[in-house]
Amino acid sequence: MKRLLGLIGLVYLSVLAAVFYFNISAVIVVISVSVIITAVIIRLVKRDFEFFTNCVVLSLAAICAVLSLFLYQNIVYNPVIDKYSDKEIKISGYIADEPQLSGKGVNYIIETYSVNGVNERLKILFRSYNDLHLDEFDKLSAGLTVTQTDFDRYKSEGIFLSVNSSDKFEIQPAGEKEVNLYSYAVGLRVWIKEQLSRFFKGNDYGVICAVMLGDKSALTDDLNDSFRNTGMSHLIVVSGLHLSILLSLFTLLFKKLKPRLWMLISASAFILVYSAITGFAPSVVRAGIMQFIILLGYYLSRQPDSINSLGLAALALTLGNPYAVGNIGLLMSFAATFGILIWATPLYNFLVKALRLNSFNKRAFELKIAKKRSPRFLAYYFANRIVNFVLQIISVSLTASLWIMPITVLAFGKISPLSAIISIFAEPLAAVLLFCSLLTVVFCFIPNPFNPFALAAALCSKLLIFVIKLFAGLPFASIKADKPYFYIWIAVTVLLAIGAYFMWRYRKKGARYPVPVILLSALTLLAGFSITRMFRDKSTYLTVNCDSAGMIAAVNNDSNVSVLCCGGTNKSYKMICESLLSETDTIDYLVVPRQTKYYSSLYERFTSEFDVQETLVYDNKGAAADADCVLCEPYTITKSNLLPGAVNSVYAYNNFSCQYLKTDGKSVLLLTTGTDISKIPVNMRAADIIVTASVPANCELLTCTDLYFTGSQKTFQKHLSDLEGVCDSLIRVNCETIKIKCNGE
Repeated sequence: MKRLLGLIGLVYLSVLAAVFYFNISAVIVVISVSVIITAVIIRLVKRDFEFFTNCVVLSLAAICAVLSLFLYQNIVYNPVIDKYSDKEIKISGYIADEPQLSGKGVNYIIETYSVNGVNERLKILFRSYNDLHLDEFDKLSAGLTVTQTDFDRYKSEGIFLSVNSSDKFEIQPAGEKEVNLYSYAVGLRVWIKEQLSRFFKGNDYGVICAVMLGDKSALTDDLNDSFRNTGMSHLIVVSGLHLSILLSLFTLLFKKLKPRLWMLISASAFILVYSAITGFAPSVVRAGIMQFIILLGYYLSRQPDSINSLGLAALALTLGNPYAVGNIGLLMSFAATFGILIWATPLYNFLVKALRLNSFNKRAFELKIAKKRSPRFLAYYFANRIVNFVLQIISVSLTASLWIMPITVLAFGKISPLSAIISIFAEPLAAVLLFCSLLTVVFCFIPNPFNPFALAAALCSKLLIFVIKLFAGLPFASIKADKPYFYIWIAVTVLLAIGAYFMWRYRKKGARYPVPVILLSALTLLAGFSITRMFRDKSTYLTVNCDSAGMIAAVNNDSNVSVLCCGGTNKSYKMICESLLSETDTIDYLVVPRQTKYYSSLYERFTSEFDVQETLVYDNKGAAADADCVLCEPYTITKSNLLPGAVNSVYAYNNFSCQYLKTDGKSVLLLTTGTDISKIPVNMRAADIIVTASVPANCELLTCTDLYFTGSQKTFQKHLSDLEGVCDSLIRVNCETIKIKCNGE
């Protein structure tokens, strides 16, 4: 098989992802062994050596992927977690990268020299709501209480431990800086951002930094959500597209460089420098490896195979670090590239044939050969270029969207059906924007009003923002894809496409079949969406996921969600997310009662999964009073748009918070640990249902019908009489989900 290397790499990557996310290693091993046995039988019976070789090699690749992930987890990951998680350690190290804004906080990556006096290299994620006044590569010593990180993205970068600024810590800057090759690349990135800030402000600066460097910290939440909802997130996350565009410009300028070896060396250096500036993003590294193979083929006068290059890039990225598949962007990059390589050209040829553009293209070519410069030639020439350019963008965007669809459905629960159309306008603008931004930095010595590249970049940025916001406002710019009707639609569409293919194959009338296939597919999707909306439940529910570490409570109905973060483990977080994601991807209010490990650690998880409209963080010490999401005085927030006649109130005072929901059917009070009932408003002390994680001070002031206690068994038994005195029915729940319908019986 000519592309065996490519298939080995892609099978290895796919199996790693399946085992990492779904833990089905035993199933994969059994299937692989079965395939090998079947191949051996076929080899003995039919003597098909090529089929036998392919099955054995690919099955062994799958088994090796399972084995490598198992070894990495038990040799690299688990020892670190067992040795340091939930323990206080003393470290010396340095800030390993530029501090990154994340929501309302700042993330610092610390790389250690030593841990507890022993030389050991670890990476630790330090989250803070406050600016610690630490810059990139500052050396420091610290005493930290670290915990296991729950974010797959950080695990993919080798960051297994994290710490929150609210936990016990002590940091002492050393007053020196770490100097290495990567520090120069980060310094160049910071310098580029400084130059861009001279020429651009506001959304223009945010978009240009995102397109050029992949830095989204300056983007507003609304604009970031618009890119995500339109399926254009790849434009503001540095990917292979950006590297390909810049490398095309580079090779265009230096293609006559002789000998070829100098071209190879200079282009490779450019790939390495750009990858370092962007933080070695997996998608950029993938594109860099493929581009290097293409350049090497150019130097050796050989034509490399793209599929084999893609497989080699997969092996290069995952052999040393199987956890690299924890980065969703890496999987989407490989899926989109593979889809483009095998489907884009056939789809383009099909569109040309279906639209009967062959004669049009032929006529334009004939006029070009004849070197006729008449108006007719110019009309044919430019029309031909524009039509073919649009068809190429549609082909590439549609095939990439189809191949990443399973990943986006599983990871995000939604798709962007208009992404292929939006790409026609957005991708050319992003390419021009990237060119002009680079030239703006190169010619930064030209003052702002007179720099033509800065003016062009600003214009492209404004047009790109306009296009994204325009399409983001359309009803079907983004649709949820985790409903049963969506999977039915996919199955029907696949069956229709297969049927149309065979009818075209054997009846030679294929040009007529795409139209009814598209219409039937669209009708199936529309019918499923309409039926689901028609019979949706419009009730208001209170969902509480609780365990030994606390609880997470969500109040939601058909269109609004309010979440109160009260701790809980990763399991309770996943349970509440699964419950909410089946209904919505937007949280109106995210309430963080205080800055402690079990409370604030969930903030970044929710903001990464949902579109959080407003965040409230209570800090009675006033340490983070400069943050616009932090309230330091007692406050009451009331939301009355859940249902007509429904009121959802949040009250915070003296390091505790409570949430009170009142509808026409029930009233519910949620209490966090440390609540003093004498401090909350009198009208909140009486409710039909009370959910509490501990025994509040002055609990005798409460009255309710049902009381759900989510704390420990020991505390429950100790205060049993006190709890029974305030309710008609006392229920203790442990590590489970409570779902209460709040309007009606």
